[in-house]
Amino acid sequence: MKKTLLTSLLVLSCLLMLSCSKGNDKKKPAETPVSVETVTSDSISEYTIVYPDCMGTYAERFTPERYSALRLKAMIEEKFAISLTTQSDRNEATAKEILIGNARGKDIAATEGFSIVKSEGTISVNAGGIFPYSCAFDALVSELGKDGTIPEAIDISEDKVALYDTEKDFVYIDLTEKEFTVPEYAVKSLTINGNDISEYKIIYHVWGSPTEPHFGLNEEYAAQQLQRYIKLATGVELPVETDESEPTQYEIVVGITDREGDVIDKIDRSGYGEEDTLIKNEGERLIISGAQRRGTIYAAYTFLEKYLGVRFFASDCEVIYKADSIDISDIFYEHVSDMEFRDSNQRTMQNGEIASKRKLNSNFRRIMNYKQGGTFSFACEFPHTMGTVLKLDNAPGHAQPCFTDEATYEKALSGVMTLLERNPDCKLVSVTQNDDYNYCDCTECTSIINEEGAISAPLIRFINRLADDVKDDYPNARILTFAYWFSEDPPKTVPRDNVIIMYCPIDSCCACALNDPDCQTNHKYAEDLEGWCELTDNVYIWYYVAEYTQNDTIPFMDFESIYDNYQYFRSLGVKGMFNQGWMDNEGNEFDVMRAYLLSLLMWYTDMTKDEYRTAMYEFIDAYYGEGSEVIKEYFYAMETASENKHFGQYATVNGILDTAILTELSSEADMWWEELNAYEYPRNEVKQHITNLYLGYKKIKENLG
Repeated sequence: MKKTLLTSLLVLSCLLMLSCSKGNDKKKPAETPVSVETVTSDSISEYTIVYPDCMGTYAERFTPERYSALRLKAMIEEKFAISLTTQSDRNEATAKEILIGNARGKDIAATEGFSIVKSEGTISVNAGGIFPYSCAFDALVSELGKDGTIPEAIDISEDKVALYDTEKDFVYIDLTEKEFTVPEYAVKSLTINGNDISEYKIIYHVWGSPTEPHFGLNEEYAAQQLQRYIKLATGVELPVETDESEPTQYEIVVGITDREGDVIDKIDRSGYGEEDTLIKNEGERLIISGAQRRGTIYAAYTFLEKYLGVRFFASDCEVIYKADSIDISDIFYEHVSDMEFRDSNQRTMQNGEIASKRKLNSNFRRIMNYKQGGTFSFACEFPHTMGTVLKLDNAPGHAQPCFTDEATYEKALSGVMTLLERNPDCKLVSVTQNDDYNYCDCTECTSIINEEGAISAPLIRFINRLADDVKDDYPNARILTFAYWFSEDPPKTVPRDNVIIMYCPIDSCCACALNDPDCQTNHKYAEDLEGWCELTDNVYIWYYVAEYTQNDTIPFMDFESIYDNYQYFRSLGVKGMFNQGWMDNEGNEFDVMRAYLLSLLMWYTDMTKDEYRTAMYEFIDAYYGEGSEVIKEYFYAMETASENKHFGQYATVNGILDTAILTELSSEADMWWEELNAYEYPRNEVKQHITNLYLGYKKIKENLG
């Protein structure tokens, strides 16, 4: 990834505010003058971190010095497993202290850089702002021994600290060109089992089966994508041929070909379903294959990411990481997806090409053709179809139809059968309630509700009847319905095997995981979800990941809870995800990064928190380019300001962020954005990303007054 000054520090500092798991990022420290080092005399564990008194009228205020002290604590705790006390200088002095700024009344000179001086039991760290403090801490920690021992003398200073680090170890792919280009080839040498890539050709099969005429298109397209990105990475354009050609020693075999059983081993795909992937070496050959419908195209993209260093961050941001040499040897990689349905509706993901690269498989708000793998498709619209698609009449005075009314049922069945007749290959038929809490309380519906102790009971009985009546004619289709608002509570009736329950916790706290024991709001939602998962194995989640009151401008700081929720969903066996972001704007907060991270979590459900965090900072490095270091500061400040907040998707600025903290930080943040907006960016896309994100900060400033 791009060599950045603060990646390690920012990753580690997030541990304090975000309660992240232990990370292992390693970065080069800031270049500093050589310090004076003699024998080691003491350990960092003996020190207390002290910042200047910042008491307000009622409580301690947020200041850059206090903010920086907390970050240093997190960094030391992560690297050395040593937890230091952090306190203001109103507390009694301790024997050994790290003094931040003018703590203990120390006179300090104004500077745009930083200084670190160790003398008589104190380490004084002074800097001209949060960014220079970050550089100072990077330099300080680099002086410490592996166990936290401190040199007897430290004297380091920098007059200025550059806000931008333009050194990159990746190259951008120019997506604006009809034929993708790169300014240089990132991979100097690519070999397969020691053989140069230029010796190879790509082999695929042309399918002509009358029953599956389109599935092979994803294999042909996978071969073309491999050819394109290998050329972008290395400069070598491989020939692409069908398996009608004579086998040769050096081949990249893509998809299901006639090479199997003769030239290469027969691949057992019996457990692959529609989209599982396989990447392996077999002698000099490289096999990139998988399930027929989507497996091969997913395997191709996985190979490019995992082994060639390509990243598909967004529809306007793709990079290739630099490498002197890559050898593809002794690989056996097989991926079986836990989640059968994956969707995220942010605007950036409505593009079918990037959706395929990110392994989204829904046809909601996008078209994905067969070469992109097709979709796990609905026979009709996705949400709230009872009123819009099935046109069921609402019971008088209510927003939902009566689910015990026979005429309503017959109309629904007729509508579902018509949809299935028109879309015989569909996976799901959405029979989902109208977007309102009200429900039918007629005598018969009320009796069922009382019998089962759940308002959802009449709905589930209604859906079960539909499922029973369509399964013989359409055994591969399933009925999807919502557990939403009035129907959130699980009933006693067990949904049929061909019924999908999509649980929609609309009023939950988005800042916390549903199973967070300290979040009173989410306790009920976790209880309901677990109840549904006990009733059926076929549970999807409609997950709310954006705010809807500020036109998608305010940073919606749910990145910690996203990871924790996905681990919770995985533990319950959830089989599908729909992430509702903001569909019409793009980039005014961190929604493009969120969409990227969500796509990773849906595909790699066992992703560790360290991998998640690394992916986050990889994205920022590339998407915000030369401004990425400052954007990391901004992102962390937003996380800090949202600490201990509880907010849902209908949140205000004050609901998401502590405006008192932001007020204290505003002069520092103003400096960040002044520099970010004035910089001459080489890439127009990066400039636009910075400009879009600035709209969110402007919205915050408006609310600060």
